[in-house]
Amino acid sequence: MGNFLFAARRALFSQPLGMTVNILKDKIFAHRRKGSAKAVRPLPIDVQYGIETGGIINASALRTGSRSDLYSFGYGASVPSIIRRGIETCPNLSQASFVDLGCGKGLPLAVASEYPFRRIVGIELSPTLCATARENAARIARAFPDRSSIEVLEGDMTEAELPTGYVLIYLYNPAYPPLIRAIAKRLAAHQAQGNKVMVIYYNPAGARFFDAEPVFTRHFAAHLPLQDDEFIASEQGNSADSIAVWQGLSEPMYEKFPGATARIARVSGGSSGQVQPVRDDDRN
Repeated sequence: MGNFLFAARRALFSQPLGMTVNILKDKIFAHRRKGSAKAVRPLPIDVQYGIETGGIINASALRTGSRSDLYSFGYGASVPSIIRRGIETCPNLSQASFVDLGCGKGLPLAVASEYPFRRIVGIELSPTLCATARENAARIARAFPDRSSIEVLEGDMTEAELPTGYVLIYLYNPAYPPLIRAIAKRLAAHQAQGNKVMVIYYNPAGARFFDAEPVFTRHFAAHLPLQDDEFIASEQGNSADSIAVWQGLSEPMYEKFPGATARIARVSGGSSGQVQPVRDDDRN
């Protein structure tokens, strides 16, 4: 009964109607897919680093009692090559702090450790996911003692304290629109307080909220193919993913990439909220 009430509240207050319809269709026809599921392969980065970041966890299994639970998409891992491309569009990484809002099991934090960030911070609401992220961070620290240490903080991404100065914020489409809107406003306020904020948004279903903030400008946008080993291990079943990057309007200003202002359009079908930048619609 508790799961039913939770799902009903999410349908009423957080997720779009079209997504609710698609989720119901998925559940109605789920019995047809039983027995056809393929074995899940370990994610390549898990094999590389000896960590565990795979699996898909429904939002109902991660409830904490916070109102933010209503807006969570649950847990699924993002793809390292796409994360790396987003990070590598941002200059002067040694001067920046990397912050993953909704860090899950910490896969993006592991990727961030490959770069010379001055701080690497993950913020996660779920105690269970926090525990896994901390264990993964400890394994990376033991294997690579010269890398920047990874901090995992348990808390609400809309309220947790952010580093000052130059900050790279990472999002893997962590929530339904009401929460993304709140995050965009919070990060805009942090930028307006004299910090330099760049936002790396993987699967940017809420891109319009960042585009609407006057203190941000689009820096990069692309729909990128997964590498072969990533596609084979992908739990989402897609062969390409979208990413967009914004920078705050303060010095220094970095030159935007070609196609940065491409229209971001929702891919039809499915219930995952996948989106794709359309390259032939530059709005400038």
